[in-house]
Amino acid sequence: MTILNCTLLNFAHAGIFSSIFKNYSDDFEYTTNEIFRKIVSPDCPKCGYQMNHNGYNNHCKKGLGNVKIGRYVCPI
Repeated sequence: MTILNCTLLNFAHAGIFSSIFKNYSDDFEYTTNEIFRKIVSPDCPKCGYQMNHNGYNNHCKKGLGNVKIGRYVCPI
């Protein structure tokens, strides 16, 4: 299986995507493992410490496709 990793810097249609996503924050990343997650983990709502990345959960929208959403765990 061949996997092509592409960034907006080497993508021919970067201008189109930039205009579409300009209202979204830069707080999220799409990893090479195809996971959407926050770059800086959120703080734990119970203790306030910064949480650790802990894999992902699969989400599906009416059979249209699957997306992996980052999961977090409190280090305490």
